[in-house]
Amino acid sequence: MLGGTLDLHKGSGQDAMEKARLLEHYYAMAKPMERTVADEQGNVLFPGKPTSKGQYDNSEINRNDLKQLLLNSLASDTLIGDRRITGLDEQNGKWLLQFDNRVTATAEVVIGANGGMSKVRKQVTDAEIEYTGTLIIQGEVWQPEMTCMEFLQLCNDPLLNDRK
Repeated sequence: MLGGTLDLHKGSGQDAMEKARLLEHYYAMAKPMERTVADEQGNVLFPGKPTSKGQYDNSEINRNDLKQLLLNSLASDTLIGDRRITGLDEQNGKWLLQFDNRVTATAEVVIGANGGMSKVRKQVTDAEIEYTGTLIIQGEVWQPEMTCMEFLQLCNDPLLNDRK
């Protein structure tokens, strides 16, 4: 799997999915994000269990599943996938795309999926990429009930609660 999962937020990515009439399909494939945030001493700063009401506020979807969802929603003659975009300009409510081989195309919708260095991203936000010094380390502990009970307690895992 290339790059893991993406989290689509209300107010941005989920709005785009709704506009494309794909939000319900996204919800069917997405998983509520469960993330416990702790400080260096292991003190829980933010418990990671979403409520049923807000379970899709910051849900995650596998990148390959999202790619297939988007590709399957397109008409067969609308995808350009063998070029690198070098420029993008809005003109009369449509998008003029420039590619590295000097070819241009016009589109009503453009989906940019190459992250913070994207040429398309600049059309969506003026936010600059900035290294904040904060790192997120994500991983899994297999069978934590057998190998790392302290980790299980930190995550407030339902397996632990079922045993009480």
